Amino acid sequence: MGHVQRYKDLIRQRTADGDLEELAVDLLKAAVTNKGNWTGLWDGVLARLLELPPEARARVADGLVTQYHSEQAGPNARENALILLGIVSRGLPPHDRLTAERLSLLDKISRQHSFWYGARYENLIEAELAAGRPIAPAVVATVRRSVLHA
Repeated sequence: MGHVQRYKDLIRQRTADGDLEELAVDLLKAAVTNKGNWTGLWDGVLARLLELPPEARARVADGLVTQYHSEQAGPNARENALILLGIVSRGLPPHDRLTAERLSLLDKISRQHSFWYGARYENLIEAELAAGRPIAPAVVATVRRSVLHA
């Protein structure tokens, strides 16, 4: 519980300070803390993030793109950046942030039998649909199998 509240407070503080790009770093640290599981109480962190005004969320999204391309980012950080980017960009005007990278991750997902819902891969799919692009049948099949296993 303490970690969750800490990150909720960080969202409020970084927003008040106008340090929204640094909030992207904080969110990736949260993904390490929660091991990429944004369910349960962690869903409240995402809800707090979605309460931010669109221009603030756009700056967080830009920070996630920067973090994705940073030399320190490994595969887990990059995957979490893509997922968080899908969440924070929800409802924002269309923008091509990391489209090729998102499609690459969706291709990887399409070759899996299923995935755990806590990974929030549905946000990648929603981002593609919002951009007006169809979802590959293999991705749809993986999602269907995942739903059946949940």
